[in-house]
Amino acid sequence: MALKECVKYYQLSQLPLQHSFVSELPKDPQEENFVRLVRRSCYSLVKPAFLTETESKPRVVAWCPWVAEKLLDLEQGERDKEFTAQVFGGFRLLDSSVNFTYAQCYGGHQFGNWAGQLGDGRVICLGEYRNQRGERWDIQLKGAGKTPYGRFADGFAVLRSCIREFLASEALASLGIPSTRALCVVETGKQVWRDLFYDGNVKPERGAVLTRLAPSFIRFGNFELFAYYNDLETLRKLADYCIKHYFPEFLEATNSFSDENNRYALFANRVVELNAEMVAKWQAVGFVHGVMNTDNFSILGLTLDYGPFGFLDRYDPLYTPNSTDLPGRRYCYLNQAQIARWNCQKFVQSLISLYGGATVFNIMEKFDEKYSSFLSKCYQDKLGLLVWNEETDKQLVDSFLDLLQTDQLDYTNTWRMLSNIQTTDEFMQKDCAQYLLPANVTLEASRKEKWNAWIRRYIMRLREENNTDDLSRKERMNKCNPCYILRNYYLHKAIQQAETGNFDEVEKLLQVISNPFEERPELKAYSQEPPEWANVVGICVNSCSS
Repeated sequence: MALKECVKYYQLSQLPLQHSFVSELPKDPQEENFVRLVRRSCYSLVKPAFLTETESKPRVVAWCPWVAEKLLDLEQGERDKEFTAQVFGGFRLLDSSVNFTYAQCYGGHQFGNWAGQLGDGRVICLGEYRNQRGERWDIQLKGAGKTPYGRFADGFAVLRSCIREFLASEALASLGIPSTRALCVVETGKQVWRDLFYDGNVKPERGAVLTRLAPSFIRFGNFELFAYYNDLETLRKLADYCIKHYFPEFLEATNSFSDENNRYALFANRVVELNAEMVAKWQAVGFVHGVMNTDNFSILGLTLDYGPFGFLDRYDPLYTPNSTDLPGRRYCYLNQAQIARWNCQKFVQSLISLYGGATVFNIMEKFDEKYSSFLSKCYQDKLGLLVWNEETDKQLVDSFLDLLQTDQLDYTNTWRMLSNIQTTDEFMQKDCAQYLLPANVTLEASRKEKWNAWIRRYIMRLREENNTDDLSRKERMNKCNPCYILRNYYLHKAIQQAETGNFDEVEKLLQVISNPFEERPELKAYSQEPPEWANVVGICVNSCSS
């Protein structure tokens, strides 16, 4: 019997949520909702700000049907119910979450500096759902009101930022990159005031709430904060919780400090490995996160918190999509692996009381090894190679990227067009570069010859391993070199329309990014590099204002 026929689907009102995070970890004893420093606690109980609202009429404006069906086992038709908008807009609570909604307590390093206590300033977790495939999904509302960790902010979110994270989450998941997921965006009917470019020009924007899911939203910063305050008891409890629920394969390992392979070392090593893999996959598709602070790094290696992210258009390794990052470009594409390693080191050091200093060095050596291995595998697949030769094939990739940078060609489209290369003698005699260059690009003869020389070198590499079934190789390559990515100028146009009340383009983009590898002629407009008008701050580069 097919899985779909075996699954019991729920109405949202009947969704059975569990609450292990609340029941197993230390709680903030103060239950009043005001901004404060929280000690020796993993979370604070808090309710959405809109529960007392009676006049607003929230509405679901974006909905991901496969997340609803496959992750939450929700019945079809739940999107259109008033109850759904109320729950996911933070205006009403499910019966199974009434006494358990909470915000997490964590700290973190931001732009390389310790920032102290941060926490979920505008995020409220409803609870955990374990679906009928055995998967756990924590459900969060982002923008549902201020929490004890809100600092100077109002706790709300605006429509544009919710749409960005909604689409980005599903775009990366469809690309095979570990990510949090997005269920829906609910427009609250409230105005939210924001200074988009931090220039003193505060304007009203449409308020919204994003519902997002992940197996866990625990971050590096959760551990960093307890380590900073030398709260070793809570640190150990949190580590034990993570091992029990996410890495149970380490439960049987010793917890002895003297054993360098104790359960905490194994846990830390696995977290580092997962994040090395995640960042390697970012690099392969040209994704730039933009705000790689340690509080935005997940213990499960999930891409987390989509703010001013971007994908490479023309290949520029110094590209950063974050206007705040422009002076130093700490979080540019070129630096992402280095920053990920730095973040992992901060996480591993936060657990030093559980396994000792020598283990930190051993674990961090693994990051370099794993990242290199994962990235090499990504490039092997992108080139369509059967076997990877570290020395010669890395040179092949590096020279390809040098050509891309010099001639300012589109990163995604050029990788995709690489599958057009054939290994026949007849093809070798042609002007091979024409099969990689877009029709609107004209290169000088000397530059074109550089490309032809690289292509001939690539063909010889394919022949060397008898990789001459061009059609089979093309099929393999097109399964890992996407045709469609979530370019910022597409998002800009969709958000502009959404702010007038038209969400058709948001829906269209969701459909495009859900199948990024299959080329569809009717979607040609969604595989084009951005026009010149889009290469400005506010489109290709964004602020953290949300």
